[in-house]
Amino acid sequence: MGILIVGGFMFGGYQAGLYMGTQHITGAVASVVTTMSPVIAALVAVPILGNPVVSLM
Repeated sequence: MGILIVGGFMFGGYQAGLYMGTQHITGAVASVVTTMSPVIAALVAVPILGNPVVSLM
């Protein structure tokens, strides 16, 4: 249940922040932020879930 709450907050917070922020930034910056979303989610998940980030190299 907790993961659903955190996931919903992260998704909703990300979308709300992106839409509010696009009023003050260029489209290029917004596209970079959107592209970095999976990386940001992985970095936030490590402290919450306690699992280390797995390297592919």
